[in-house]
Amino acid sequence: MTAHSERKRWLTPPLMSALLALFLVFGAVQPAPAGSYQGDGTYTGTPSPVVTALFAAFPNGGDGLMAALRDLIIRNPALADDVAYVGSRSNAAQQAAAGAGMAQAYTALINRGDSNAASRVVSAAQQSASSPIQSAMTRAVGVTIGSNSYQQGGTAKTPCTPAGTVSPTC
Repeated sequence: MTAHSERKRWLTPPLMSALLALFLVFGAVQPAPAGSYQGDGTYTGTPSPVVTALFAAFPNGGDGLMAALRDLIIRNPALADDVAYVGSRSNAAQQAAAGAGMAQAYTALINRGDSNAASRVVSAAQQSASSPIQSAMTRAVGVTIGSNSYQQGGTAKTPCTPAGTVSPTC
């Protein structure tokens, strides 16, 4: 076998996609979030190109997308809205990966004592209105969302606004 054919066999399309995604997450400068959920649950703006590139790189979801989204949110919690928004409009496998990645990011943020960032992840999942994302968060970290309240650390929190928007700080 020649060195060229050996290299060609090693650089398969899934591996190339994973390498591209890792570069985007770890090698690129992170732009400010381009979009966000508003208090009434509507999403305004355009999702970050980094987030959309990750979803494009992992069309079948899976552990690669989950890990890339987790690491992205841990490094920049402001992108949780973009992840939830793009995830909620993706296929079922990508939604599951987004939910799992968001749940793992939530756990990591809580473990490092960053409750504000963790609350942002909860709020993004809540506002996504995506059952797979909300279910993954619930299963993974015991945060019950998807209704007008959520459970965090054994204490039920309720919305502060009459519109039913969850405010994780209330």
